[in-house]
Amino acid sequence: MSNHNQTVLITGASTGIGFAVARAFLDRGSNLILNSRNPGRLEAAYEALGRPDNAVLVAGDVSDKAVGQQMADAALEKFDRVDVLVNNAGVFFRQNPSLTLRRLTLTTTTLST
Repeated sequence: MSNHNQTVLITGASTGIGFAVARAFLDRGSNLILNSRNPGRLEAAYEALGRPDNAVLVAGDVSDKAVGQQMADAALEKFDRVDVLVNNAGVFFRQNPSLTLRRLTLTTTTLST
């Protein structure tokens, strides 16, 4: 499947891996819904990407279900579809050492050039 015109939701898109993934999908012609819990960093990332017309910003903490819904709604409203979710937002549980990871499933898709 071509990446051109795919709609990609990316959490944690303002820095690091999330920003690099956003740039890679943008370079391949994808539409982007970009998320970060920090509105200033999200706006800076948007600027660094060149303020593309095919990108929508949704600031907020994705641990809040409403933020995820806002991302999906934005994708459907502007681009009529959702094709890819890059769930990159980091979560660090400092106060709950009893929390354990029972199962991790990792699915990867390679972007072709």
